[in-house]
Amino acid sequence: IKTKNPPTKKIAHLYYFDIPGGLGFEPDEFVDISDVIDQKEKAFLMHKSQMEWMSTIGVGDFKRNMLVQTAFRGLQCGVQYAEAFISVNTYPRGRTHSLLPQYL
Repeated sequence: IKTKNPPTKKIAHLYYFDIPGGLGFEPDEFVDISDVIDQKEKAFLMHKSQMEWMSTIGVGDFKRNMLVQTAFRGLQCGVQYAEAFISVNTYPRGRTHSLLPQYL
């Protein structure tokens, strides 16, 4: 099967993104989103089917939960709002630095 783009020769680096509620998720990297929290909120609200689905499984006010969680992650790393990630450090790692934008 041919694809539009040729395969990459670089090692792919993977990150796990925070989970709703964040319980049991111990991030090792954060991205400061304080300057774009309004954009995130607008984009978030565009996913109407997901918002409806989350309300049916008992999540409650999903938008409020997102704002609280990003504020909490910001508190963890010293900014107003942040997103949290866990880097997947399996062989071959191929890096000694973060690939995500730094918050400091």
